[in-house]
Amino acid sequence: MTNREGSNSGLFAELRRRRVFRTLALYILAAWGLMQVADVLLPALDLPEASIRYLLFASIAGLPVALVFGWFFDITAHGIQRTGPVAGAATTEAEPLRSVDYLLLGALAVVLGLILYSFMGGVVEIPLADSSSSVSADRAKTDGPPMVGVIPFDYGDDTGDGKFFATGVHDDLLTRLTKVGGLRVISRTSVLQYAKTTKSIPQIGNELGADAILEGGVRIAGSKIRINAQLIDARSDEHLWAETYDRDLSPENIFAVQADIARAISTALATTLSPEEDRSLDVIPTNNMAAYRAFHEIMQWRDENHLTPTNAPEFVQGLEKAYEIDPNFIQPMLEVIGTLTLQARRGGGREFLPKIESLIDRIGHIAPESADYYTAQTLYVYNVLADYDQALALVKKARSLAPSDTHILNIQSWIQRRQGDYEGYLESARLSYQLEPNNAQAAELLAGRLMVMHRYEEALAIAEQIENPSLRLRAQSLPMLRFFKHGDLQRWEQEVRAALNTDLSEDRRDDVLSTLWEVQIARREFAAAQQSIDQISYDELIKTPVNVWLSPKHRLQMAQHLVTENAAAAKASAQAARRLAEPMNSDAQALLDRLTPPDRALMLLAEGQQDAAFNALKIWRDPNWDRAEWFGRSYLCEMLALIKTEAAALEALACLRSALTEPSLGMLFVEPQLPFYDSLRERADFKALIAEVSAARAKLND
Repeated sequence: MTNREGSNSGLFAELRRRRVFRTLALYILAAWGLMQVADVLLPALDLPEASIRYLLFASIAGLPVALVFGWFFDITAHGIQRTGPVAGAATTEAEPLRSVDYLLLGALAVVLGLILYSFMGGVVEIPLADSSSSVSADRAKTDGPPMVGVIPFDYGDDTGDGKFFATGVHDDLLTRLTKVGGLRVISRTSVLQYAKTTKSIPQIGNELGADAILEGGVRIAGSKIRINAQLIDARSDEHLWAETYDRDLSPENIFAVQADIARAISTALATTLSPEEDRSLDVIPTNNMAAYRAFHEIMQWRDENHLTPTNAPEFVQGLEKAYEIDPNFIQPMLEVIGTLTLQARRGGGREFLPKIESLIDRIGHIAPESADYYTAQTLYVYNVLADYDQALALVKKARSLAPSDTHILNIQSWIQRRQGDYEGYLESARLSYQLEPNNAQAAELLAGRLMVMHRYEEALAIAEQIENPSLRLRAQSLPMLRFFKHGDLQRWEQEVRAALNTDLSEDRRDDVLSTLWEVQIARREFAAAQQSIDQISYDELIKTPVNVWLSPKHRLQMAQHLVTENAAAAKASAQAARRLAEPMNSDAQALLDRLTPPDRALMLLAEGQQDAAFNALKIWRDPNWDRAEWFGRSYLCEMLALIKTEAAALEALACLRSALTEPSLGMLFVEPQLPFYDSLRERADFKALIAEVSAARAKLND
C-alpha cells in the first residue's frame, strides 16, 4: 500500500515538474476561447452551423497531442527544449533537442495536421468518394421548376423553446414556399425524417429527388431569436446561399425572416417572383405571440398524437383559442373549416354551418384573393353543397396561388373523382407523390389508384418500393398484385396468413381476416373460410348519422351461406343482424332503409326476397348515380350475380364487364374466380367475358 502511494505521489510530482497540468489548463482555456469565437464567426463566414461540432471534436482529438507535448517538452525563452530528467531531489535544466526529439515533434505535427484536415473537411464538406455522392453528382436536374427540400431546422437540445420555435419556423416556411409558383416544394411529411440526420446533402437530395436542400437552425436566448439558413445544391453539395438573422423574438420578425429566406431561395435558383407572390410574402399571418403559440401548440399536439381531427374535439377548441386571441389569424380558421365541413359531409355537424360560413366570410374580408380564401370556399362547396363544378373552379384558383400545396392538390383529386375524371384523379396522385417522395401514404395512395385504373404492373412497381408499407398494403394490396403476376391462389393465401402472425390491433386483424376469407372462397375452401369469419371480433352494426353498414362478420357470413346455398343459415344470420338494430330504437324496416344498397340487398337475399333485393340495387344500377361509387361496384356485381333471375344475370354480366374495364375495385384477375358468379359460368356470354379477361391478363403479363 505504501509503495503504491509512493508511486502515485511520484507520478503526480513528475506531472507537476513537467508542467503537464499547466499545459492541460492552458489547452482547455484556449479550446474554450476558440469555441466562443467560432460561435460568432462561423455563421458570418457562411459556414454551416454543424462546423462548430467538428471544431469540438478536433479539440478533443488534439488533447492527447497536447499532453504528450507537455510531458516531453518545454517552451522557453530559447524556444522548444526537451524536459530534463530528475537528478536526485533536484530538477535539471531543460536539455537541448536531439534528433529523436525532432522526430517526435514531427510525428506530433503530422497527427495535429491530420486532425485539422479532418476538421476542415467537415467545415467545407470535402466530398467523399462514396456511392451516394457520386450518384447524386451525376443526377440530372429535375424537369420543370426547381425542386426544393426544406429539412427540419436544428434547435440544439430539447430544453426551453428551441424545439417549439424551430418546428413552427419550419412549418410556416414550407407554407410560404408552396405559394411560389417558380418552385416545387417537397412536402413536410417527406422531409420530417431528416430531423437531426447524419446523412449528407447529396444523399438526402438523391432520396428526395430534389435540386436543392435548405437547412438551418433556430436558437432562442431570452427575448432574442437567431435563425440561420443555407441553401445547398443537392447534386454538387455547393453552397448557393446562406444567411444568419438575429432578431427580437416576435411573430412579425419570424415571418419577416421567412419572407427573406423565400426571396433568397428564388433568387439563388434563378426563378422570378410575380408581383402577387412578392406581396404575399410580406403578409404577416399574426403579430400576436400568444396566438402564434396557441396555433403551433395545437398543430404539434395533433401531429405528436397522430390524431384524426374529426375525432378530436380538442383540436377545434385549440384552433378556436388561436383565432380568438387574434381575430385576423387565418391559418387556424382554415383548419377549423376543413374539420367541420368534413363532419358535415359525413352526416354530422350540420349545426356548425353558421360558424363555418362566418369564418369563410372573415377570411374573405382579411385576404379576398388568397389561396386560403379559395381553399375555404372549396371545402364548403365540396363538402356541404356537393357542387363539384363550382368546387373544381375554386380549387384551381387555390392551386394557382399555392402550386406546391399537397393538401389543395388532394382536395382537387377528390373533386375529380366525383366528376368521373379518373385520369385527372390519377394525375393528381402522381403530382402529390412527386412532392411527397418519402411519404409512404402518398405512395400507397398512388398505387391504390393505379389498381383502380387496372394498371397493375405500375402499381406493383411502386408498391414494392415502399420501405415501411402499411398493414393494408402488406396484407392486402401487395399479395393481390403479386397474385396478378404468379396466379397461384395458394401462394396468395400464404402471404395473407403471414400478416396474421404479426402484432395486429383488433380492427386491423379483422381486415386481414376479411381478405383471407376472400382468397379462401376463391379456392372453394368454405370450411377454412368459416374459421376466418369466426375469428373476426367485431360483429356490431356500423352506424353513421346517414347510413348503417353491416359488420364485416355478418356480411361475410351471409355471403358465404348464399354462395353455398345454405338458405336456413343465411336467414338465421340476417335475423341476427336485424336484432342488433333494437338498441337503435329502430324497427326492421327502418334498419333496411338506412342500410347501404348492397347491404340491404344482401339482407333481403338472405331472407329469400330476390325481387326486393333486385329493387334495392336500383339506385346503384342507375348510370346517373354518383360516379364516385365505383368503390362499391364489385360488391354490386356480386349481389346481382346472387339473384338468380335472367334480368339480374344480364345486369350482373354488364356490371362485371364495366367493373373490369372501367375504374373500380373489381380486379380482372380476381373477381371472375369468386364463387358469386358460379351460377353464370355455363353461360356463353360469361365464357366470352372470361376469355377476354384471360387475354387481357396474358397481355399485361407479357
